Amino acid sequence: MPQKNIYIKTEDLKLFKKAEHLGESISSVISKALNNYLSIEEKKRKSFREYKIECDDLTYYFFARLLIEFKNGDNTVCKIYQTKGNNFVFIRENSNNSVSITVYRSFHELMSNFHDAERKKLIEALKERKIVFIE
Repeated sequence: MPQKNIYIKTEDLKLFKKAEHLGESISSVISKALNNYLSIEEKKRKSFREYKIECDDLTYYFFARLLIEFKNGDNTVCKIYQTKGNNFVFIRENSNNSVSITVYRSFHELMSNFHDAERKKLIEALKERKIVFIE
């Protein structure tokens, strides 16, 4: 049978001992957890695709999934993407086709750049798409 070594932190030893007391082998528990992790990650990654956005004489390429697209009252189209690296790309396209791009390192940072009313609308729109971020 093939072998793999797994190195664990001292503070995680209690978890391993607790799992052993439940009657399953550690390798079985790890295999189940890894299967679960891979299943979740593969589902997430299927919704990612490559985007190409032109802004300020630059072309931005990134892999992401479109979370939401909405229009402001002034016909500005806004899009929020989540990248594979868990950054958030906010794109604003005005009616005169000028485009601005801002990259945020967390969902919290993204949301802190909106006014309360806009933030509530965005959160509700994300919930409608069954997307909730917890930080």
